[in-house]
Amino acid sequence: MPQNTHGVLLPIQVGKALTDTDLHMQADNEVNGQPCDNISAKNESYCELTAIYWAWKNLKKIYPDVKYVGLFHYRRFFAFNERKAFYHDIFKKELAIREYTFSPEEVISILDKGYTVAAAKQIYPYPISIDYCIKHMIDDYRTLKNVIEKNYPDYFADFMSVMEQAINFRATTCSS
Repeated sequence: MPQNTHGVLLPIQVGKALTDTDLHMQADNEVNGQPCDNISAKNESYCELTAIYWAWKNLKKIYPDVKYVGLFHYRRFFAFNERKAFYHDIFKKELAIREYTFSPEEVISILDKGYTVAAAKQIYPYPISIDYCIKHMIDDYRTLKNVIEKNYPDYFADFMSVMEQAINFRATTCSS
């Protein structure tokens, strides 16, 4: 993990409901050692989204005045002291990660201006839905697509544009 000298990072062990391994950090199935509202057992399908769900339902119990919530994955995180992108963190040595720093004041200044801090755009040679369905459960994707189409029809065209279109892509997607 990067250094947390400012105490603003809260490492969360996702999928804790699925393992006896204790990484000695906040688990996504408890608050203050007690069970809480969570989807930890669904981590195999939802990955780090179990941490976002946990934060949505539980973070204010620990930090009632929290203003911003963000996420970085244990293998993909922001190196604010390096103003360049690393597309393959495999090339970074584990000890070098501990040298990564950031200024909470800098991040808050960015967020207070209404900006979002995000990773560099990735270009896929195929629709994102294909990548998702290869790595995850196809039925989950189909359910998501159906729920958006039925309950949020105003967003459906944008969903399809983001998830199922790619330049020069001619194959059938996994969502059919």
